[in-house]
Amino acid sequence: FTKALKDKIPDGQRAIGDEGYRGYPEKIRTRNKYDTPEMKRFRERVKARHETFNWKLKQFSILKERFQSEGETRLEKHKAAFEAAVIVAQYEM
Repeated sequence: FTKALKDKIPDGQRAIGDEGYRGYPEKIRTRNKYDTPEMKRFRERVKARHETFNWKLKQFSILKERFQSEGETRLEKHKAAFEAAVIVAQYEM
């Protein structure tokens, strides 16, 4: 997170994360005892949507199987395959 995603969250905005992301209050909002009932429901919806999205990606085996390609364009092909799976998963939601 600190190497790849933290700097992509715009200043003044925060993402929602689970307890594994504690320690970054300026970037990640985690559950706390002061959350309103509305925030708790919102967090539950966000988590459910994220889990659905992950399940859809797993249908493509893009996160589980080793990408089968060789040569100089291997990384570009893998990126294209992953992006295609992400777009389809987003579209289905």
